[in-house]
Amino acid sequence: MDNKEFRQITQTVFKANGFEKLKNRYYRKGQGFLCELQIQNSGYGSMAYVNFDFFLGEFKKPYIINRESGS
Repeated sequence: MDNKEFRQITQTVFKANGFEKLKNRYYRKGQGFLCELQIQNSGYGSMAYVNFDFFLGEFKKPYIINRESGS
């Protein structure tokens, strides 16, 4: 499986599970939290990673997240 095929499969799975794509990330809003998924290419070979981030709070579109205030 090449990188393009992997991205197509993950996009299908993410959208089937309620995620929406904005720019190069996928978001799913829950009650009191936001889940963000991002596909990242490996710098060491032909691999890719799926990064998961969770944010607590109420968010509206477009999702603006202040990543520097992580206390």
